[in-house]
Amino acid sequence: MTSIVQEGNAAETPTLTIDLAPPAVGAGSRMVLTGTVTGAAGYDLRGQQLHVLDTEGTRRGEVLFEIYDGQVSQTAGLEIDAPVEPGEYHWLAIMTEATDDDEPREVARVSFGFEVIPHSTSIVVWDVPPAIEVGQKLCLKLGIKSASGIPAAGARFSITREDGEEIATGIIGNDTWPGTDGLHYAEVEFAAPETEGRHAFRVVAGMEEFPLPHKAGSAEFRLNCMPVAKHLVAVTVLNSKDDSPLEGARIQMHPYKGMTDRNGRAEIRVAGGKYTVLASAREFAAGQAEIDVDGNMDQTLRLVPEPTDEEKLWVWA
Repeated sequence: MTSIVQEGNAAETPTLTIDLAPPAVGAGSRMVLTGTVTGAAGYDLRGQQLHVLDTEGTRRGEVLFEIYDGQVSQTAGLEIDAPVEPGEYHWLAIMTEATDDDEPREVARVSFGFEVIPHSTSIVVWDVPPAIEVGQKLCLKLGIKSASGIPAAGARFSITREDGEEIATGIIGNDTWPGTDGLHYAEVEFAAPETEGRHAFRVVAGMEEFPLPHKAGSAEFRLNCMPVAKHLVAVTVLNSKDDSPLEGARIQMHPYKGMTDRNGRAEIRVAGGKYTVLASAREFAAGQAEIDVDGNMDQTLRLVPEPTDEEKLWVWA
């Protein structure tokens, strides 16, 4: 048959090319190789073999040409395990054809390159409070997942402040968070900073002790540190029509929250300062009040009922 040469020669010359998916593959993961011959119209290459050799010349697999459309011949997909060590690799594909003496004859070879990359490590942090008093202890959850599917149990992590001070370390446990696909997690306790304001934290985790190389994962979260809540604000929510108490009304004094009891009352401990008290309840229009807290105090809000369907129809009539 006509000689088949490496990729890059003239378009009229039969050319062997190699396609690899994905072009950048995770360490030790499966990749799929396909060989294609173009420019050999009239030559049915089905049944001929394509051999794959690594950098050291070790045979990594072979696959037959199985597809021919009269113009192009193509192999089936050959699954090969990528090397474990990250880096740039250049392997060799050799095409052979059968001969009368049953000794395969090389008719083409082409080198191809690919990149092996470490697996990514994902970190998620949850149960971070919207606000916390300075110096107060908190407990948050930290989950780690490997893109390779390797269980992250045993991975070590550390939490540092924005100034680089390490405040907590730990090891991810064997349990996975319910409803997730392999998210291993740990609970972490530490004390909030002693200064008011927003503080940034960084979580870093490595997977050095695992069988396949991984990139170190990282995530960030913030804490809003508030002054110590010394003052008690009692909020009473009433129906504006008859001053009856509204049970289950939601109270917000950002970042503090509460809910009224059967007497329409919610007690919320807050730090001193100016607040907007917002009350909301089903079938009532929300109400609000501006207050300046410098000690214990009471605040009453009366909510107006939403109009009924009949009242709405009456208005439109």
